[in-house]
Amino acid sequence: MQNTILIIEDNEGLTKLLTRIMQGKGYKTVCVSNGLEALSWLKEHTPFLAILDYSLPDMNGIEFIEGLCKQTSNLPPFIVSTGQGDERIAVKMMKLGARDYIVKDNNFLEMLPHVVDKIAKVINNENKFLLLEASLKESNQLNSQIISSVQEGVIVYDTNLRYKVWNPFMEELTGMPAADVLGKYALDVLPFLEETGAYNNLKKALKGEFTPELDIQFQIHSTQKSGWVSDSMGPMFDTDGKVVGVFSTVRDIADRKLAEEALRKSEAIQSKMVANIGDVITIIDKDSINRYKSPNIEKWFGWKPEERINQNTLNIVHPDDLENAQDFFNSLAQKHDNTGILEFRYKCKDGNYKWIQFTGVNLFNDKDINGILGNYHDISDRKASEHELLKIKERVEESEAKFKSAYYTSPDAVNINTLAGEYIETNEGFTRLTGYTREDVIGINSSEIDIWTRPEDRDLLVKTLKEQGKIENLESVFKCKDGSLKTALMSASIIHILNEPHILSVTRDITKRKKVENDLIKAREKAEESNNLKTAFLQNMSHEIRTPMNAISGFTSMLNKPNLSEGKRNSFISIIQSSSDQLLSIVTNILTLSSIETKQEKINIEKVCINDILIELLSIFKPQALNQNVSLYAKQKLSDSQAEIYTDKTKVTQILINLLTNALKFTNEGSIEFGYNLKSVVVAHAETEPEGSEQRLHCGVEVSRSAQMEIYVKDTGIGIKKEYQKNIFERFNQAEISIGKAYGGTGLGLSISQGFVELLGGEIWVESEINKGATFYFTLPYKQVNKTEATNTDLKTIENRKTFLVAEDEEYNFLLIEELLIEQHVELIHAKNGKEAVDICMANANINLILMDIKMPVMDGYTAAKMIKKIRPDLPIIAQTAYALEYEIEVYNDVFDDYLPKPIEAELLIKRVEKYFGK
Repeated sequence: MQNTILIIEDNEGLTKLLTRIMQGKGYKTVCVSNGLEALSWLKEHTPFLAILDYSLPDMNGIEFIEGLCKQTSNLPPFIVSTGQGDERIAVKMMKLGARDYIVKDNNFLEMLPHVVDKIAKVINNENKFLLLEASLKESNQLNSQIISSVQEGVIVYDTNLRYKVWNPFMEELTGMPAADVLGKYALDVLPFLEETGAYNNLKKALKGEFTPELDIQFQIHSTQKSGWVSDSMGPMFDTDGKVVGVFSTVRDIADRKLAEEALRKSEAIQSKMVANIGDVITIIDKDSINRYKSPNIEKWFGWKPEERINQNTLNIVHPDDLENAQDFFNSLAQKHDNTGILEFRYKCKDGNYKWIQFTGVNLFNDKDINGILGNYHDISDRKASEHELLKIKERVEESEAKFKSAYYTSPDAVNINTLAGEYIETNEGFTRLTGYTREDVIGINSSEIDIWTRPEDRDLLVKTLKEQGKIENLESVFKCKDGSLKTALMSASIIHILNEPHILSVTRDITKRKKVENDLIKAREKAEESNNLKTAFLQNMSHEIRTPMNAISGFTSMLNKPNLSEGKRNSFISIIQSSSDQLLSIVTNILTLSSIETKQEKINIEKVCINDILIELLSIFKPQALNQNVSLYAKQKLSDSQAEIYTDKTKVTQILINLLTNALKFTNEGSIEFGYNLKSVVVAHAETEPEGSEQRLHCGVEVSRSAQMEIYVKDTGIGIKKEYQKNIFERFNQAEISIGKAYGGTGLGLSISQGFVELLGGEIWVESEINKGATFYFTLPYKQVNKTEATNTDLKTIENRKTFLVAEDEEYNFLLIEELLIEQHVELIHAKNGKEAVDICMANANINLILMDIKMPVMDGYTAAKMIKKIRPDLPIIAQTAYALEYEIEVYNDVFDDYLPKPIEAELLIKRVEKYFGK
């Protein structure tokens, strides 16, 4: 069990601390609380190291080692810990084989990790040198095999600090093969050795010194390798004792560094929790001197922690309460584990006093606390209520009228009941709390109106009142008259009316406070969920980074292979370049997201034509779409002049690239369409169109100052489940963990897109159905460059716009027609073959004209036109043909109403359209 530490300790709290410390250093731990249990475990296991408490419940350390010697001759390495600094015991334990002896004083937990590291290094070096010594005796070949198989880096330098041995572990760790290293000087291969201090250790080892283990953070630019290692160095001697080289062992400690960072964060979280809880935490020594005050003392009492530390805690107790406080602390300090509660007035920094409830426990025997651990709870409000009750009682004795005035106006519910529970008197606060009026409950027992939802709380109330005469802050849930439930705090005491005992209770509604507490719990759970998401993201990111790194490292090393063909060399170089681009993209995304989160990302507003961006992206993504057999469309609704707006071109382009990349990733068949619409918030006619209503606008409409361009990317892919549609825009998140595994990716694209959209003054969202595809939308402020043009088109013309069907198998030809007709304000529908054109015409009665290519797959245009004419004989169909001779055109005159020769000319196309619909 090379990585297991056996902890033999009967103090449970200390055991937990030792376990956390050792696990933080990368060790596994096994914990036992007595000697017999430890001896039993050691019969079947051999730990890497044992931490032995000298004073065990059933035996001391000497008896334990003697018992272990009877059991086995192979004692494991062990450290003795004790609360006694007895040198005689230490000497005897060291003679029995202890590697070290540590006293459990205030420095114990700080020293122990260093002692363990020191002994671990000795043990590791002993084991390594034993292995090497045995190997050298067998043969040089066996020695080489052992060095190669050691799961740590092994390096041997000659006296000139040139590399003689560089084992496979070092090759994998650094990405540098031994052939590139052996014979070279240390600093020529690893320049960072000098700045990290490792080179000084090499020079010390040449002088015959064994150097302590050194933690080194490294980065090798040539191989893109980086991480943390621990390096131990020592001299190598010949038979005459002369130094002939340096031996170095290198251990990968990246996981340990991660664990140390996690421990640091955990301790920071604990510190923040202590600083933000409601009560003030304190530690007071036997002389009543403050040794610790939690940071929230400033919030509640105005004092900074450092202003009260090392000060006597009694010097700001109210003079009237000082004697009770002194007696209380003296009594508490008499016996270990004593507990107590005291109420007294505590002076604030501004000179005012607050009532506090101090709860303390004697922990002088606890080496971590070594004092009275206590907390201050502000009970000023409760004392104010109690003081009000005292006033009420005094007024009752003076005057029933005065009593009733104060009684009924109390904000809390104040009741007087018999010991059996019958209501004698209630106030308005009771009505506000429960809904029951005085007339509803006087003379009625509380059990009859079923106000207690937890009968056990009522039983506790009665029992405590009988035993102690009062109860404070009993929290329970009460049922109101309307059936609703309210959480409240009840304090009650026994009073006597006409010499008969009664219960006087004050109940405060804390429903809202409980809701806040529950909200805080939910917030904490949300934070934990976010932390889990980050963990999953880091795991995914590790995979995404290691994948291209593996290719880069692997194929780079292969380039040095002798007799490598030129074809393979070029193929390997192509793979390395592709993997480098992939890795660069991942790093760029991480840096971009960091820039957005830290609000360092800047925007560059300029004149941008959205149509140009669509065309550019169509040409970029078209080849990939064709390879996937997916149709890709770009929809332009405005002329170039109308589509020119003020925005950040780079960011708009990046957003669309991210959305199109996702669409292609998750669409195996079908189509992807991207384009835009205009929308505006209408506020001019509030009586007929309520403020905030939305209407869609198209080209040429005069828009208000709140006009927006709504850009979309629509696909027919796998879709997104409804419950994941909000999550996908969060940092470190994908729709499901399985998505990342199946399709790859870091899950940062949509987060970056959302950040860019928000920077540009828009919003982003998704609409999707599982297995039916998804449509991503984002908006941009429609800040038009050429504002006059947008107002020149009649709205009536837009509302009566025509719908044309373009049957064309070549998508670039469709794109050309779309561009030529953009000024005509028509809606275009694309069919890729004749059969699709027939199907669309049968389903859509709003089509006004068809532009039909004659040569198409599946069904040619002539056959399709004949079928359409049977359904809609009056529908104009214009043939698009490459035939130019009259006799070739005449063949189709019986079906087509007109024709357009290819290549299509803009002027002729417009004339053909105007022929049927006018200008």
